[in-house]
Amino acid sequence: MDENGLFARRIFTEIQKLENVNFDEFATLSMMFYAECGNHKRAIYYANLLLQRNPGGTTVLENIFVLGTKLLKPSVARQALPCYIEKPWSFGNQVCLELMTLGFYKQFLSSLEALKKANKASFDFSGGERIAQAMQEIGVSEEKSTQIIECVGDVLEKHHLCWHDEEPGYTIQSGEVGALFKVDVSPAKAAELDAELAEALIAKDLDTEPFFVSFVGTAQ
Repeated sequence: MDENGLFARRIFTEIQKLENVNFDEFATLSMMFYAECGNHKRAIYYANLLLQRNPGGTTVLENIFVLGTKLLKPSVARQALPCYIEKPWSFGNQVCLELMTLGFYKQFLSSLEALKKANKASFDFSGGERIAQAMQEIGVSEEKSTQIIECVGDVLEKHHLCWHDEEPGYTIQSGEVGALFKVDVSPAKAAELDAELAEALIAKDLDTEPFFVSFVGTAQ
């Protein structure tokens, strides 16, 4: 969504009306608005405002996880992780899946176990569980898997993009796990983003990890 386009400006005008009525709702909607516009900096700004006002609120923390996943920034979600780890059963099941998307696959497995013990696992986690177990068996470093996802988010931020799906598509082949993220660009542009991501991973010595990420262009 073009932040300066007429449609977006009309939406934000309506959001601004909430600022003096319900600030938390205003900040939450502003955070998501800027995420959809690919303005990561402004989205994170409003996320930080929410955390400062209510650092332990379940709804606030769930929204922080949503934003981190939307932007593919584990660093954003990491702020909410300590509170989540203490009692994952008090959050929606979606948060557990978001951990997997952000590369926290070991935390995903331990949280899923906690949800099952509390009889709170209402989602079908079998797909994510299979991939997380494969990453564990292959020997993917969780520290590096989150760093790789952070690089993906950095590429999206540079181009004012966000990805659109509930979870990535996963592959397992030749001793590697792959994550495929759909982006509203042409296949040719997606290939350019892949090349840019590869350069960023090489620069940070993350290109040899048995976990690779690729963009899938969905625009015609």
